[in-house]
Parts: sequence; C-alpha cells; structure tokens
Amino acid sequence: MVVDNSLLARAVVICALKNMRCVEVAEACDGREALDRLSEGDWSLLVCAYEMPGLGGLGLLRLLRETKSRNDLPVLILTGRGSDEYKAKLLEAGANDYIARPFEPEELRQRVRLQLEVLDLQRQVVARRERENQLQGQKLETLGQLAAGIAHEINTPLQFVGDNTEFVRSGLEDVLRLLASYRDRLRVYESSQSASLRELGEIEDESDLSYLVRELPVAVAQSMDGLLRVSDIVGAMKLLAHPGSKDPFPIDINEFLKSTVTVARNEWKHVAEVHFDLEGGLPTVIAHPGDLSQALLNILVNAAHAVADLVAQRPGGEKSNIQISTKRRGSSIEIRVSDDGPGMPEEVRRRILEPFFATREMGHGLGHGLAIARVTIEDRCGGAIEVESEEGVGTTIVVSLPLEPDAGERHWH
Repeated sequence: MVVDNSLLARAVVICALKNMRCVEVAEACDGREALDRLSEGDWSLLVCAYEMPGLGGLGLLRLLRETKSRNDLPVLILTGRGSDEYKAKLLEAGANDYIARPFEPEELRQRVRLQLEVLDLQRQVVARRERENQLQGQKLETLGQLAAGIAHEINTPLQFVGDNTEFVRSGLEDVLRLLASYRDRLRVYESSQSASLRELGEIEDESDLSYLVRELPVAVAQSMDGLLRVSDIVGAMKLLAHPGSKDPFPIDINEFLKSTVTVARNEWKHVAEVHFDLEGGLPTVIAHPGDLSQALLNILVNAAHAVADLVAQRPGGEKSNIQISTKRRGSSIEIRVSDDGPGMPEEVRRRILEPFFATREMGHGLGHGLAIARVTIEDRCGGAIEVESEEGVGTTIVVSLPLEPDAGERHWH
C-alpha cells in the first residue's frame, strides 16, 4: 500500500511499481486511511511518506509497531531528509528501509523487491515451524496410542501369568498335603492297610488330584508363553527406540520390521493377519532407529486402520491380510507394506502424503501417519516413499532406504 497525501507523489510511486510482476498496489491519502485499509486485508508492504498532515509516516510507523497484529508489517519510508541522525531515528522507530526523494524508479523497485523477499522468507520460516510443531504433536499422538497398546499387550500376558501362578500355588498346597498324607499312611501301612488306603483315596478326591495333574503343566506352559511374549515386546521396544543414540547406525531391516510388528500388535491383531516375505542376507541400512521405527509404525498402523472398517462389515468378522516384504534393489532396500483394504481413489492417492491431509475424521485413527512417515523417510533417512493403490483391491506403501552410509547424511544433522 502506498500512503502519501500528495496525489502526484502517489502516482509516481505506483507508476514505478507497476512494472513489477505479481505486485498489486493500493493507495491511501493519509495515515488514518491507511490504518482503516490495513484492517481490510493481508498486506505485504507499506510504502509511506514521512511528512503528511495529521498522522504522518513516523506516527503511523509507531502505531503499527505497538499493534500486535501488525507489528511485523514491513514499512518503507519515503523522505526528503537524508542526515544520519534522521535515518537512525527512522530505523529506531521500526522502519525496515527508507529511500530519499527524488529517487530512481529502479532503486525503489529493488528496495521493494528486497522487502518482499525478506517477508516471504519469514513467512516460510513461520510456516515450517508451525508444520514441525503440528507434526511433532501428531507424533506424540501416535506414540501415545502405541504406548497404550503396548501397555495392554504387556498387561494381558502378565495377567494370566499372575492367575496361573496363583493356581499353581494353590494346587501345590493340595499336592503337598496329599504327599504328606501318603508319607504318614506308609508308616502305619502294615498295621491298618485297608483303612489307610481308604483315607488316601478320600484325600485324593478332596485334592482333585487328577485335575491338578492335568492342569498344572498347562498353567506353567501358559505362564512361560506369557513371559516370552513380554520379553519379545520389551526386546522389540529396545531395538526400535535404542535410547541414547543420536547418530545413525547399521540396522538389520528384517529384524527391525519384525520388532515393529510386535510393538504394534494391539493395533492390528483384531483386524488382520500379518505375513512376512523377507529376503534373506540383506545388508544393513544406516538410519536413526527412533526415526525409522516412527515411520514404519505409522505405515503399519495406517494399513491396520485401512482394513478395520471392512472387517467390521464382514459376517463373522473375518480378518484381512497385511503383507510385509523386503528386497534389495541396486543400492537400496525396498520395503513393501500391502493391505487388502478398500484402496484409494486416484485424487486421494496423489495427496495422501501431503502434510495435514487425512482421509479419516478427527478421533478415528491417525489420519496424518503417512505424511509423518514421508517427512521421516525423506528428511531423516535419505530415502523415498511412494503409494500404490487401487480401489477395491488395496494399498501398498513402498519405502526405499539407501545402503550407502553417506546417501542420506546431509539430512541427518
């Protein structure tokens, strides 16, 4: 916006700026009109005369810097004064730049262009920070959901370990009592054989020995299985998180994928069976384990959510399938995560990796998981991610990770 009480002066400035591409120019005849017009839209730059009747350029500048919603608006002052003291006064008041009259049109255009470029960079920085903050918030949401699932997965085996341990304790009390009775009766076996045997039979019936003999081994086996499941979950969490590691290091991608599936079990176990087709003998990839696990978890959870609605609609709730495969392709390892869900329309497939684009309503799944995975795979792991999908058939997420240590190094620091 050009602000000047002189119609001729405004015309000179507007004429000089007309040759600039993608610049629309409005005008105001004084500071008060400029304030009114500023409230009407989103302005990128104010070119303002210093001397004007009423609210002059310096007064307008000070008001803008005191107004929270407008204190970052770039202001270029047009002035006929050129002393160093005067220039310092303008800059101290918050002017971004100034130009002395008379001026060359090209000089004005260059100064305006510079201010617009600086503003554009500032807006990009703000947008990037907002994007990172939102993505971080979505990561925390993902981790919160997974943490709840992991807690459930650990709690379930621990529960039946506890129940079975109590059963074993109670059963052993009965068995030990029966054995003690056997020992007592053996001492008097010669003198009262028939009576002792009857008493032993009664104690066996009270102890329900046949039931204990049948069920105690089962309880012990279940408890051992539960403990192994807890051990697997904890081991998977340690592999994926690898606490304390700030630098990328070699990762066995096949074991990493198995651990990912273990940690996310609560997300898929009710709706799908997970199948592996992992190429043996693959070389390691160099990556941050925490970042890579975040991306793979999001992809796996996204696949589980994709098939969940279909499973709910099937008679008997027949589960879907999620297929995970790995294969070396040149200097990269390709990971494919496929589901037999509903697939996506082409317009959705093209946008599904965009930040903040979601196909699910708030509160119904992660929605933004693939966008987070894309940022992680591309920016943190130096890899690539693509989406293949066909409506009515399913969706495949294809991740390529480089084998060379320096392939994604520029992204890691």
